[in-house]
Amino acid sequence: MQKVFELSNKNGISVSFSELGGRIISIKLPQGNSFVDIIAGAADSDVYLTQDEYAGAICGRYANRIANAKFDIDGKMYELSANEGNNQLHGGLDGFHKQKWRVEDAQLEGFAGAYELHYLSKDLEEGYPGELWISVIYALNEFDEFFIQFSATAAKTTIINLTNHCYFNLAGGGTIRDHYLQILADKFTPFNHLKIPTGELMSLEKHPLDFRNPLLLGDFLDKNKTGLDHNFVLHAFDDLIFPSVILSYPAKGRSIEISTTQPGVQIYTAYHFHAGMRDKAGNPMQPFSGIAIEPQNFPNAPNIAHFPSAVLLPGQSYQQTIRYSFKYKR
Repeated sequence: MQKVFELSNKNGISVSFSELGGRIISIKLPQGNSFVDIIAGAADSDVYLTQDEYAGAICGRYANRIANAKFDIDGKMYELSANEGNNQLHGGLDGFHKQKWRVEDAQLEGFAGAYELHYLSKDLEEGYPGELWISVIYALNEFDEFFIQFSATAAKTTIINLTNHCYFNLAGGGTIRDHYLQILADKFTPFNHLKIPTGELMSLEKHPLDFRNPLLLGDFLDKNKTGLDHNFVLHAFDDLIFPSVILSYPAKGRSIEISTTQPGVQIYTAYHFHAGMRDKAGNPMQPFSGIAIEPQNFPNAPNIAHFPSAVLLPGQSYQQTIRYSFKYKR
């Protein structure tokens, strides 16, 4: 059984996570005299590894895919563990999602509560060069905003790309077909049959993936049977002023506005969910029972020179932030 930690604010919002993978297992919003849990997943934090090992977890050392599980730094080729055919996905066989993180209380001015999670990734762990010291802050304020701040330093030149892999369902159950999705992106990175980007930055103008205006996900899924598993190129990604993604559920007046410093966001509508998986109430799950919104660098960026750099040098500090702003009716 894993240790579970909880953040809460005066408005009744709570965020719970496990030490295993830093896995967010619930976010509860007020609903009258009760609450609704907007995180899709299993009832027991230990079940996640057998049901969906990435759900809610911190993914790294490199989130998303790296083609042929290898990359070059300064003329030296590094071979990674392959866990999706010949490619690597989300850091490999025993990525950060499977690690036990050390969790400490953090005192942050202006926040109702915060925790700091720590992990030391060893040299050549899953094939990545150099020791990497990672710190992740989970913090909740009184304005119904939840922050994830990633920080890391490296002993030698390496690559890094961290994100969180929560599956959201603002209805608290069922599918996300009655949710609306808006993504403030003009371009996306098309991919081949292995979901490895071609290197093109394709315009979304008059494209079926254009979510710049809110789209009802049910309408989109009717036309796109396997849903979304795409990386979108975000607008100004150097601040948190404007939201990059807005997910809304008008039937109950709930929404999440997601802002980030990351250059891209992977949107995945959980097509792989199936009846052999169980939700928190013990009911069979089905495709599209949740949506992962993963701010991050682009897939396979270490192997595509014109994508944002994923290289971290000794003496540099990796810093990225995600802010989730919750709106709801009681």
